Amino acid sequence: MNKTKALAFSGLFTALAVVCLILADTLLIKSSGFCFILAAFLCGYTAELCRMPFGAGSVAAAFLLGIIISPFKLHCLTFLGLAVFTLICQYLLQRSRTDKPVSKAAAIVITMLSWNVFLAAAVALYTLLVGNIWELTAGTVFENLPFPLLTVLALIVLEALGPVISIAYGQFTNFINRYIKYRRS
Repeated sequence: MNKTKALAFSGLFTALAVVCLILADTLLIKSSGFCFILAAFLCGYTAELCRMPFGAGSVAAAFLLGIIISPFKLHCLTFLGLAVFTLICQYLLQRSRTDKPVSKAAAIVITMLSWNVFLAAAVALYTLLVGNIWELTAGTVFENLPFPLLTVLALIVLEALGPVISIAYGQFTNFINRYIKYRRS
C-alpha cells in the first residue's frame, strides 16, 4: 500500500476511533468500555492495514483529539492503555506471520505482562488523580463485600479481561480482513 493510501486509511480509522471516544462519554456508562475497546481496535487495525508507524500515529492522534474534544479527559487515559495493549497484540500477530515468529509461550507471557502493566498503571493513576478506587463499588451489589474478597474478585475479573481482549482483537482483525476481501471480489 502506498503512503498516500495508508495515510488516508489511517486518518479514517483515527476519526472513527475519536467518534468512539466521544460516544463513550455520551452513551450510558455500561457502553463506555465497549466504545474504548472498539476505538483501540480501530487504531490497532490501522497498524494491521498500514504498518506499525501509522498505527502508533493513529493512537497518538486519537488520544490527543480525545483530550481536546472529550468532556471526561481521564477516559482518554483508559483508551490510551487499551490502544497500547492492542498495538502490542498487533505486533505479536504480525510477528506470527513472519519467518521468525515469536513462540506461543513468549507471546502469552508478553501479552500478560503488558496487560498487568496496564492494570497497575490504571489503578495507580486512578488513585493518584481521582481517589480511592474502591469508591467505584458504592451503590452496587459489591458495596457490602469484605475488602479481601472484593480485591480477589476484582483481580480475577481484571486478569481474565486481558486474554479475552487479545482474542477479541484477533477475531476483529480476521473479520475486517474477510470483509475487505469479500468487498474486493
